[in-house]
Amino acid sequence: MMKIMALILSLILILSACAPAGTESTQGTTAENTTAENLIEEITTGEITTEEVTTEEVPESTEGEPLSPEEQILEDRRNAVVEAMRSMVTVLWRAGENIDYSIAKGVEFSIKVGRIYRGMPYTYACGTLVSFLEYAGAPDAKGIVTVSGLKSGAMSGGGRVGSDCSSTVTRAWSTIGASIRFDVSASCCEEKGAVKVGEYETDPSKTAYTEITVMNNGRTTMGTAYAKLQKGDLLVRNHGGTNHMMMVVSTDVVYDKNGNIDMKKSVVTILEQTRSRFLAYTSYYDEKLGETVYEIGGVDIKYTFESLYDKGYLPFTCKELIDPSPIEVSYVSDSETSYTKDSIFVGTISSNRFIDAVTITIKDASGNVVQEARGRVSRYTNWEFDLQQFLTDPSDSILGKVDPEVLAAGQYKCVVLCRLTTGEEFVAREFEFTK
Repeated sequence: MMKIMALILSLILILSACAPAGTESTQGTTAENTTAENLIEEITTGEITTEEVTTEEVPESTEGEPLSPEEQILEDRRNAVVEAMRSMVTVLWRAGENIDYSIAKGVEFSIKVGRIYRGMPYTYACGTLVSFLEYAGAPDAKGIVTVSGLKSGAMSGGGRVGSDCSSTVTRAWSTIGASIRFDVSASCCEEKGAVKVGEYETDPSKTAYTEITVMNNGRTTMGTAYAKLQKGDLLVRNHGGTNHMMMVVSTDVVYDKNGNIDMKKSVVTILEQTRSRFLAYTSYYDEKLGETVYEIGGVDIKYTFESLYDKGYLPFTCKELIDPSPIEVSYVSDSETSYTKDSIFVGTISSNRFIDAVTITIKDASGNVVQEARGRVSRYTNWEFDLQQFLTDPSDSILGKVDPEVLAAGQYKCVVLCRLTTGEEFVAREFEFTK
């Protein structure tokens, strides 16, 4: 009887592994202006795997057993970060205009007006879903929002809207903690808050970008490490000239007849923000919407342990996902202590968390908003927002405008509000001035 049950389970797992992710069906890929050889190389050997996965044996499941209070805390946190990540790579939106932009030399993107996209735009910004949807209108009859007002300046180079692989994962992690101090794959290391999953050897001060490779540890060691991955954990690759980060959704470990991990059949399912699918115009036809949806993020993509090893992925987690202790309370501080009309754009706002946006609001004596502008952080300065950004950032990346010089004579109040990637908001400064 046990053999029959095992066979039935194996068949179910085979079907699920070969089926499309979720309720979506990928009908195929159309290629438009994608003749670059490096793009083909990236798709076939980089972030995406289409290797068929089969399973013959799975370890006993503990699903259904009651969790201790500490385990429930960690389970809730893991669920929270996965859902935060999923929301960023599955958001559906319609382009309200054509947008052509580039994030680096030779890496150009083209968003076509009228098309439905799945996932936030791929950029080198550190934007959140909230920041992106500030450009969205009300949902249409199909429930799809149209995003308008986004221009190339807000998305090119170090723009402020959209996200890349690293910032999507770290923004999701930031919703439940403040322990990590990196936001790009090249700076992921233990000294910056990353916690190893498994027993592979590293130098805590070195990132995966500096010769910490899976090859130094061997297949058995890394396979054992991959087997310990849980939802919400991180896989990072900084090897062979390719950098990438992705979040774990689940891990299915398969053992051979000798009790060893089968690297070819064990699978990790992930979420990722990746430019490969975007540049290849990967798409699927959504029966419910009656339209083609163009993919940006990768949703429930499966990697075998062997493919992870061959591509050089290292597994990490963060303190909050393994330690149920209370999370560090968020705070915001201001570098300045006194303010005038002429010092509105002077100083920096900092926090122990990632800052998503800072809003300056000017109100008249009756409390009416007469001017307002919202700006976003730059990469590498995510714990500090320089108010000079309101004057120096591309206008496309600033919502609104504040210029006290054009105000009529009178009494005014200035409020500087800081929004963190957790969604928390803090009044960083509030003062009155006379014009």
